[in-house]
Parts: sequence; structure tokens; C-alpha cells
Amino acid sequence: MPKRLAAALLLAGTLALVPSPAHAQEVSPKEGIAELDKARALIDRSVELYEAGKAEEAYTAARNAYLDHFEFVEIPLRVRDEELTLTLEEDFAALRNQIEAGFSEGDIEATATELRSGLDSVERILAEPGLAAPLLAAGYAFIIIFREGLEAVLVVAALLGYLEASRNGHYKGAVLKGWRPPAP
Repeated sequence: MPKRLAAALLLAGTLALVPSPAHAQEVSPKEGIAELDKARALIDRSVELYEAGKAEEAYTAARNAYLDHFEFVEIPLRVRDEELTLTLEEDFAALRNQIEAGFSEGDIEATATELRSGLDSVERILAEPGLAAPLLAAGYAFIIIFREGLEAVLVVAALLGYLEASRNGHYKGAVLKGWRPPAP
């Protein structure tokens, strides 16, 4: 039994110290916009490389635009506009697939233009103050306060029930005095 308890405590401690993926990729709107600028530059570079006949390097630049830069804004963007997030994921994949399949330069440029337009939309969305995050924080705060209040009521009820069952009802006043807020 002590080994199981030690293992459970070790696991809980480890999980508490390891950052979650969402926390590990949190970015401020300013940092997100900087990442979008880097993604745009890599998309432009990808088109230039493709036009120069360097398809493999163009593919790498397009992949890096998504993996190294767009993914950082994906989490905050998904909260604000999931449809746009999915559209841009598809556009990034389409650009890579078109480069890999040897599409015409015009097709590659058209997809890159669509991506740039989508990144502009993302930048506008990230620059606006969001409504979802404050609502989520307020909702979580309400849930925590409600849960803590309910727990306090249950503890007091259990104490009062115990006092009644043990025929120590004369201590109810002390329990109820502890329940009240302090006098101003």
C-alpha cells in the first residue's frame, strides 16, 4: 500500500510540473502577429524557390511556415474562429501538396495568395480583444466559487449532523458562529 501511495504521489507531482500543450504554446497577440509575419515570409520564399525550380526547398519552406510559425497562433485562433483555423490548415496542406505534385507556378501563386489573405484575417482577429477567453475565465471562476461554497455548506451540515447524532447539540452555536462572516 505505501508503494502505491508513493507512486501515485510521484505521478501527480510529475503531471503538475509538466506544462500542458496549450500552456506550452501560449502566445500573446503581439507574438502571434510576429509569427504570422514569419509565416508570410516563408510562404513568399516558398513561391520564389518553386519558381526557381527548387521544389524540394520550396516544400520545406512551406512546411516550416506552418509547423514553425502558424502552429503557435493556432490555439488562440481556434478559440476565436475555428472555421478560419481549419481553412488555413487546409490551405497550408494544399500548398505543400501542390508543390509536391508539381502544379503550375500560377496554381502555387494562387494558393499562396489565398494563404496570405487568410493570414491577414488571422492578424485582424488576434489584434481584436477576444470575448471567449474572458467568458471562459469568468465561467471557471463561478464554477470554482460555487463548488467551494457547496463544499463549505456540506462540511457545516456534516458537523451539525454529527453534533445532533452524538447528543452534543449545545455546540451548534459555536459551529454556526464560525460559519458567519466576521463583524465589520
